[in-house]
Amino acid sequence: MNALARMKAVFLFLILFACAFSPCFAKDEWIFLPGFDAGISTILYKEPTLMQESGTMYFLDGSLTERYDSDVFMREEIRYSYGLVNYDGGTSGGSPLTINGIPDHLVEAQWIFGNDIPSYGSSILTAYAGFGFRFLQDNLQVGPGGYRRESNYLYNPLGLELSVPINKESSWGAAIEYDALMWGKQVSYLSDINPGYDDVMNEQDTGYGLRGYLKYTFVTDGADLEIKLFERTWSIDKSDIEDLTKNGVDIGTVWEPKNISTEIGLSFSLKY
Repeated sequence: MNALARMKAVFLFLILFACAFSPCFAKDEWIFLPGFDAGISTILYKEPTLMQESGTMYFLDGSLTERYDSDVFMREEIRYSYGLVNYDGGTSGGSPLTINGIPDHLVEAQWIFGNDIPSYGSSILTAYAGFGFRFLQDNLQVGPGGYRRESNYLYNPLGLELSVPINKESSWGAAIEYDALMWGKQVSYLSDINPGYDDVMNEQDTGYGLRGYLKYTFVTDGADLEIKLFERTWSIDKSDIEDLTKNGVDIGTVWEPKNISTEIGLSFSLKY
């Protein structure tokens, strides 16, 4: 199934999912719940047998949840991360190539629609689906022989969240999410190496993401404080193959190898 077909299938699924709870949309009263999140993580990006990058990222996250009847909700979320990573791989002049202090920028945005499922006791199990976008800029041009790289993903998140009260003042929770890649594009600014090279765009339409978390929540009358331990992983298959040109002449081909990215971190949140 190609990327367009996957997109159509998921869009149809979301329509059917929404229609299943259409009586809720007749309600006029909404509750708007903002949230703010900050944290730190370590990230490891690997192209097996070729290279890897690793470092520390710092991030801020903002979200807005719209609920009605406390069961059905929509949530928009955007996250910005920044950090310095180190490159290890390849050779330069016959010597191993390493580049330290590479600035990376990461932006992620999601829109999801979900519904609470009746569960045991006072526990709350929530199912959701939606759309997401991920953009990563890797400024490898700061080192010799390096060039800027940009990754763009459109994906469909499908997930489950669980919240279990401990007492009136606290609860714990967990979540697992599968991210189905719809479309991906890798931009390699090879002109950073030599102005004669044309920049290359490779499509990556096969892959997936997985993410999950464990959290502890302190419940207050104003805002709830959450402490969350999370992991996010992307596994992307080899891209298509594009021509490499220099001064307008074909000199070879370029592709993006299979890669795996893993991020583990800790965050602190205020949820209203």
